[in-house]
This record gives sequence, structure tokens and C-alpha cells, in this order.
Amino acid sequence: MQKNVIVTGGSSGIGHSIATKLIDLGFNVFIFSRRPPSEWECKMPQKWNPSTNWVEVDFTSTSNLESTIQSWLTSHGEQLAMLVHSAIDYGSNKRRPFTSIDIDEWERVFKVNVHSLFLLAKMLTPQIVQNGGGLIVPISSEVAYNSGPGRIDYAASKAAASSLVQSLVDETEDLPINIVSLLPEGMVNTPGIQKRRVKGDPVLEEYAPPTSFQQPIIDIVSDMGKSLHGKVYSVNSQGKMTDIEGKKLISNTRETDIGFACEEV
Repeated sequence: MQKNVIVTGGSSGIGHSIATKLIDLGFNVFIFSRRPPSEWECKMPQKWNPSTNWVEVDFTSTSNLESTIQSWLTSHGEQLAMLVHSAIDYGSNKRRPFTSIDIDEWERVFKVNVHSLFLLAKMLTPQIVQNGGGLIVPISSEVAYNSGPGRIDYAASKAAASSLVQSLVDETEDLPINIVSLLPEGMVNTPGIQKRRVKGDPVLEEYAPPTSFQQPIIDIVSDMGKSLHGKVYSVNSQGKMTDIEGKKLISNTRETDIGFACEEV
């Protein structure tokens, strides 16, 4: 029987690219997202069934997310083997001083980027262990290490998520579960970037495609993360993974950019 995988934020960008590759590898992929498949910018493989494998969820609502996870576990939990957490909220679509951020916006970013990761790990880890073991792949960001001006909510949330993941690694040391984090080495050409950038900027040509994360996911699931457990890897535009331990990450965030590319599926 196919192993079940949950991919959050799989409707676009990095999450979508990872989801399609996992489907190719034979996993039964469930995508948790706010938007329905009819609104997605990129197509899913024909063999993926949106009526059974898309799960509507509001990551800004803890109660909604909790009830959604519980319902899914009741129906599909016995084959759960993996979680890829790629859901993201960037906050505002432009840089701005921290004094202009209202508390509702701050809380929304943390609900999506931190609270949802905690709740998913809390509720899914026991089931993964009960099933004999598995894998968690959180998608991080260089802003967890390079905060920078004008993005205090996003940077703080990703730093908190990074610390949360490291604590998970420590707490699950004696459990049959592996945790491997991935983050882009540079900018990735996704719909989220499209919304935050100015049309026509030539810097687009420098940005990595979301498909750059497909080879890393192949490498990780080859042994379900056993050989890479506890590591954090940056991924470059060619899909090469680099262990970031002891390395200085360079921020290449720009003020302008637009556009995204759909991979062929």
C-alpha cells in the first residue's frame, strides 16, 4: 500500500514542486492548502486526484487546522509516513518599517509560519512513530539567519520556526523519525515572489526554479532521511544541497522582482 504524505502549501512554488516529485516517486500525496486546485497556477499530474487528495485548511486558524488534522488522521493516518511543511506567509508584499506592522498582521505571519508547524508536528509525530517511523521536511529560509531591515515579522517567524525544528530534532532523538530541513540558497521564482516584486526586473534570470528542490527530495526520501537527520541544507538553482552548519548565509533579497515558472507535470 502507498505511503501517505502531507505537503502543506503544495498549491504553488516549492511545495508544489516537491509534491509533484513525491507523486512521481509513488507516494500518495495529500496537499493541505487554502486555495482549491482550480485556482492553482501550476498543474498537478493527471494521476493525482484533487477530489480525494486536496484538503482545504486555514493555517491562520488554530482551531480549523487542529480539526482538519484530526479528521485527516482518522481517515488516512494509518499510512502516514511523511510531512513536508512549505506553507508560508510573507507578511506585507513590500518591505516596511516595523512601526507600520499592525498586531493582526504580525499574528497572522506567526500563525502560518510557526504555530501551524508546531501543531502539525505535535499531532502527526505520534502517528508517524506508531506507523513505524518516517520523515519531516520543513522548508526554512535564509532570513532565519539574516533578518535584515523591513521584514521583521517574516524574519522573526522563520527564526522561531528554525529553533522549533531544532528542538524537535533533540526531542525525537530516540524515536524512529527523521527531520531534514531545506532552504533556498537564493531567491526562487514563485508566485509569492511575483506578488512582492516589480514587473520587468532582469534579476528574474538569476532566480532558481521551484524544480530545484526536486533532486534534494529524491535524495532525502531514498532512505527517509536517516543519513541526513538533524541537518539543514541550502539548495542552489541546480538542486545541489549544502550543509549550512558553520557557514555564513548571504542574503540576496532584492527590492524588485516578479514572475514565476510552472514546471512540466
